[in-house]
Amino acid sequence: MKHVGELFLELPLFDSCQMRNILRDEGHRVGRNRVRRFIRKMGLMAAYQRSRTSQLHP
Repeated sequence: MKHVGELFLELPLFDSCQMRNILRDEGHRVGRNRVRRFIRKMGLMAAYQRSRTSQLHP
């Protein structure tokens, strides 16, 4: 759970699916729901980019 928090500080735009892939690449055996539960338990939320609907297309 500590490692999920550290990764979240480095990569705040990642959701549970992307975080799971990184953890699996590092050799951890976790699923998306477990990562999601850790993120919720720590009170973290992914930072999403706001849509810019009022800007004209060039």
